[in-house]
Amino acid sequence: MAHSGTSSSGSFVQTMVLADIATGWTECVPVRTRDSGNVSVAIKQARSFCPFPLLGEISITTAPS
Repeated sequence: MAHSGTSSSGSFVQTMVLADIATGWTECVPVRTRDSGNVSVAIKQARSFCPFPLLGEISITTAPS
């Protein structure tokens, strides 16, 4: 989810959402930019919040409308 207001230019915070389809457990983590390093850190952070091990990942990316 982008938090860019009326313009998608420049740098702004986005929310990365991780959801476990088996349990419905959801974690939301802020990501400053879509830089791969920032995304990797956010994924590790979100995984650490889950009370169970995550066995795999599926990435679905949506563009702001």
